[in-house]
Amino acid sequence: MRSSSPAHPGALHFGAPNGARIYDVLLGGKDNALLDKEAALRLGRAIPRIGEEMRANRAFLRQAARHFTAGGIDQIIELGCGFPDAPHVHEVVRQANPGARVVYVDIDEVVALHARAHLQGPGVHIIRADVADIGNVLERLAFDGVLDLRRRTGILAAHVLDFVPDDTAYEITRTLGRMLAAGSGLALSHICTSDLPPAPAEALVQAYDTTPTPLHLRDRADIEAFFTDFRLDRYGLIPVAGWGPAPRAFPPSGGILLGGVGFLGERP
Repeated sequence: MRSSSPAHPGALHFGAPNGARIYDVLLGGKDNALLDKEAALRLGRAIPRIGEEMRANRAFLRQAARHFTAGGIDQIIELGCGFPDAPHVHEVVRQANPGARVVYVDIDEVVALHARAHLQGPGVHIIRADVADIGNVLERLAFDGVLDLRRRTGILAAHVLDFVPDDTAYEITRTLGRMLAAGSGLALSHICTSDLPPAPAEALVQAYDTTPTPLHLRDRADIEAFFTDFRLDRYGLIPVAGWGPAPRAFPPSGGILLGGVGFLGERP
């Protein structure tokens, strides 16, 4: 199931809801407007636990970042970082490795401005770019000396590819598989329709239909396909609330967001 909108996701739109700001509302943030609150309220009526789901998603993101760092990966990219939400990825990563580098990528102009204002520190880089152009993003980071693509890299894509059409979304992960060094990791979460009733699914689509980033819903098999070049770790692809060594408040079977971490094997 998918939605469509003619608006460009990198443009400024104050007369309509915005996906990054809706997410901010659901996380309990303050970087949002009335239209975003109204959209989040409608989502809450259709999916009462949606805020808890999104907070579990952020916890998954942080656990995945720690997972990468514990495995010796010291350069990490967060795709579609959204508005700052503490603790930030670079804070989590640099607790374990003060020399680690973290790159935040987002296409939204206002998000990028907020990131530059709030996400500061040694080894922290913010890029305004479209994740659909991931190949050029990686080349730019390598050319500027920000990252060394000959070394392992951790990619965080939490609730991001939900907003990218099929052909482009799968090309993103294929490009990562081609360009990253063996042993690099992909942490990905995505709304799953396999056990989602029609009414909540429709509410999700409608909530984002007038935003610059309409929603693209997928089932479990579609989400697993993102990991074609990446071998899922021992936790597998499961609801984000149950991922990792410290599951969150509600049972893993109750979630609509699936998450997993995979690693890139040696190329033939």
